[in-house]
Amino acid sequence: MKIIKFILAANLLFATLTGSAADKDTELANTVNSYMVESYNYVLNINLLIELCALDTYLEVDTNSTRFNEKLHSNIKKFADFGKVKEYSANKIAADVEVKFKSFLQGVRYGGFIADNFVRTQYPEGLCSQPIKKDLEEKIAELIKKDEFMLSDDSN
Repeated sequence: MKIIKFILAANLLFATLTGSAADKDTELANTVNSYMVESYNYVLNINLLIELCALDTYLEVDTNSTRFNEKLHSNIKKFADFGKVKEYSANKIAADVEVKFKSFLQGVRYGGFIADNFVRTQYPEGLCSQPIKKDLEEKIAELIKKDEFMLSDDSN
């Protein structure tokens, strides 16, 4: 994780020294988005298990939640500091990251639907054992108690 942060910070620093203000904002947004996607990768794993277990729900990151936005703005500041970016619009970058983040998650979700359709046609009850399904449901219940997650049905 520290190596990834260093690489991202080095890339941001290089872009900061060589690019225009618009390029700096774009590079900062891309860096923060990559980090946010990486930091929520466990949600992708949970959703993959949901597909394999043939559950009728989908775990979503609530990008309107206070907790998500606190993390987002904290990461914008952190990576701007790493890259020594002094002037940037945090709200503009946050909006850009949110669009990219949601787009990524929707793309992954679409891929999950393809897998889900295959699994459900071959194994209507899913591929999970009862203990795995129980653990998964408990983890989902724990996460949705937090401000930053919500469940939706898989018909969206």
